[in-house]
Amino acid sequence: MTGIRILGSGSRPGADRVSNEDLCRRVDSSDAWISQRTGIQARHLAGPDERVESLALEAAREALQAAAIEPQTVDLLVVATFSPAGRMPAVATTLAAELGLGEGALAFDLNGACTGFVQALDCARNFLAVRPAGRRALVIGAEVISRWVDWSDRSTCVLFGDGAGAVLVESAPTPYFSMFGVRPLAEALSVQPDAQGKSRVRMDGQAVFRFALRQVPALIRDLAAAGGIRPEEVETFILHQANGRILDKIAQHLALPADRFYRNIAELGNTSAASIPLALDAWRQERPPEAGEKVILAGFGAGLTWGGILFEWS
Repeated sequence: MTGIRILGSGSRPGADRVSNEDLCRRVDSSDAWISQRTGIQARHLAGPDERVESLALEAAREALQAAAIEPQTVDLLVVATFSPAGRMPAVATTLAAELGLGEGALAFDLNGACTGFVQALDCARNFLAVRPAGRRALVIGAEVISRWVDWSDRSTCVLFGDGAGAVLVESAPTPYFSMFGVRPLAEALSVQPDAQGKSRVRMDGQAVFRFALRQVPALIRDLAAAGGIRPEEVETFILHQANGRILDKIAQHLALPADRFYRNIAELGNTSAASIPLALDAWRQERPPEAGEKVILAGFGAGLTWGGILFEWS
């Protein structure tokens, strides 16, 4: 199966860093309570002038610059987000104009929430696989969740942050396997109107926790089996940064070292569709991967949905 090559990546967290101590001035909680239950010590929130579009734009520019690629050579732009400021035009359409993509480019948004980035990346892989060599796709995960959070609800407001991550990819003759699924349980994690009619994030934390611990280890095992390898042969796992305890438990379920599971949740919190590309960019900068390294990206969350990609770095 035709795989992908990541040519460049970029990231842009929200401008305002909010530590647990800062947050506890607004909500009845403590740094110890938040850290122990979530693994989060801080999160970055969008500044007054920042939107999904502006965060995504900066992340995309970084990815293009890192790859030394002109935007006119990008044929596809997909933005994974559930939190745009407006209903239309699509964030991707706005970015296509801002970045200077050619008129023939395909640009669209994908609302998959926490699974959205891997869904968008798989769409890009399939798009590129049926086109001539040398075509490229820009895939972005971007969220401004802070404007949908009930800041009086400590069960949710302590979790979320804002940001954007982007990758520029092309086809490569390397192994690639993907799997996705859905278990209809929308009430476990959704955006619903509150008593004043304002849309707010609502979550059944225990239901999401149980779902992740049941589904994600199974997903990783299935992806590894599809690739003809064992989970322990995968060098790096970059999972949705939902909760530090979830990441710990998944590693334990698979009997794998925790250090194979990259994490940056302590500083950025849960950024939904942005979390995997933000982590991927940070991982690449901290420890540049070697050719042939096997990587699994996996998202899980609202829907409830899950999805993952096993690919070989090239």
